[in-house]
Amino acid sequence: METAADGSGVILPTQNLPADLATSVFAISRDAASNFVANVAATWSLVNITGGVVTGDLVVAGDTKSATFTGHFSGSAKIQAVGTFTGQSGVQTVVGGAAIALAITQQPSPTAAVGAPFATQPILRMMDHYGNTVLSSSTVITASETSGGSLNAGGITPVTVTTANGVATFSGLFVTNTGTVTLTFSSGSLTPTNSGNIVVSVGNVAQVVWFTQPDLATNGLVFGQSPVLKTADAGGYITVNGLPAVKMIQIALYSGSGVLSGILTTNIGTTGGNGTVTLPNLQITTGGTAQLIAYDIGLGFNPTNIISGTNCQLWLDAAYLNTITTAGTNVISWLDKSGKANNADTNNRAGGVYVGPTFATNSTLVSKLVGLNGLGRAVRFNGNN
Repeated sequence: METAADGSGVILPTQNLPADLATSVFAISRDAASNFVANVAATWSLVNITGGVVTGDLVVAGDTKSATFTGHFSGSAKIQAVGTFTGQSGVQTVVGGAAIALAITQQPSPTAAVGAPFATQPILRMMDHYGNTVLSSSTVITASETSGGSLNAGGITPVTVTTANGVATFSGLFVTNTGTVTLTFSSGSLTPTNSGNIVVSVGNVAQVVWFTQPDLATNGLVFGQSPVLKTADAGGYITVNGLPAVKMIQIALYSGSGVLSGILTTNIGTTGGNGTVTLPNLQITTGGTAQLIAYDIGLGFNPTNIISGTNCQLWLDAAYLNTITTAGTNVISWLDKSGKANNADTNNRAGGVYVGPTFATNSTLVSKLVGLNGLGRAVRFNGNN
């Protein structure tokens, strides 16, 4: 069974054949020395058929000396010719022909949260007009949000994937708007396809936003309008989802001149402002145009071994305003966050209750560190810690 009627061809080898590509084969008789004798009549059939290949894909010539195989759907078979002897071709595997469209083989998750990658990421394939996968490894497929929005927050994670054997597997896709959304997948002239509906809810805390802008400022005087910060998800939706107990925020001058003072460091975590902090007493010493910036410093101001052991003996922290009692600019008392008894007074230590030193009435602490009235933090550890 060879590729040319005059004996100049070769035995039909194992090969991949794009759908609709016709391949002709001839029954060839040879002598013991492999010399060509004739193109002979034979009985033709397909054997070892798999997938979408059918017997009708093989059409036998009127003189039965040859046959033409044209596959349409993915699958495989061998071509067999029976005469004086029996001959078989190599395996003929039908693969995708010319790509015309995209198809989704794995839908993205039907539910998601703003800013969180879909638990199930989409998988796409290229297909021909029979629905066969087209084995291309160089086609770029692009994902976008059908209704607009901002898929992957404007490109934090790539939203294009190059196919491997006709398949594109996405990873890290997420959306930054709530509601019911769909994704569109496209590639050049190929017919695009849309995903199923994805219901997106508010996500976990991913940023801090200025809920109320600072305003009505006069150099050397407290702002007439104190700014308010709130926690939000990646899409800017106000939330406390996933907010840790401690998330420290630090305020600084981003542009402009002079010195910014007031409460510049505070805890917006669940044990502090629980997602909302107002920054009173802010003022700038110099006139002009200024802009503030809020840094999320996380646990940056949190002593590292407060929770893990008994090393911390004293923790006074102006970032936790509920530990400080004041009268005007005077500190009346400042509670110790370490949880330790003070001055060997074990009666002051009750599970989870902050205890601390009590200052004489109208005593004043002065420090150049940030915090209430210039107060910062003081932490004393045991031994070398």
